[in-house]
Amino acid sequence: MKFDHYRTPEIIVDSLLQSGFMNGAATLLEPCAGQGAIIETVLKWHPETEVSACEILKQEFDILVNLPVAAKLGNFFDWKVYRRFDRVICNPPFSNYHEFFRRCFELTNDGGKLAFFIRTPMLSGKGHCEFYKEYKPSQIILLSDRPCFLGNNYDISGYCWVIWDKPSTDHDTIVTWV
Repeated sequence: MKFDHYRTPEIIVDSLLQSGFMNGAATLLEPCAGQGAIIETVLKWHPETEVSACEILKQEFDILVNLPVAAKLGNFFDWKVYRRFDRVICNPPFSNYHEFFRRCFELTNDGGKLAFFIRTPMLSGKGHCEFYKEYKPSQIILLSDRPCFLGNNYDISGYCWVIWDKPSTDHDTIVTWV
């Protein structure tokens, strides 16, 4: 099985943290942590955060465990988690984005927040539309600069952070550009 794996640049995580996303949070879950790029940036901003992480690829996990995190090697969907988290941040595998979100939502404390980094085309389409009706985002942060993940300094897709509050409320979604 091929896994989606792209290191999330620090500047992208900074765009989320500048919004105040982590304010008031004591615990963080990163369910597909890779080598810990998102975690490293969060800990620069909020070194007191207690971080738990999961990674399915052994070669990535071997680097991740050098960070101050409670790390688990394995499939996130098989992970037996006996706690909830104040915040969830992830650059999810786009191939099963909705499943990943639902599992993360279950593991988020009431009063908590989730942030997923996705391609902007994933905001539209029939399947996504139904998903966003069920789980209405509280905020979308659109990135004006397109990050490049393929190493060729060019990416044809736009990207954004989608943020949800738990529990979801019936409110307008705030859209900002950075």
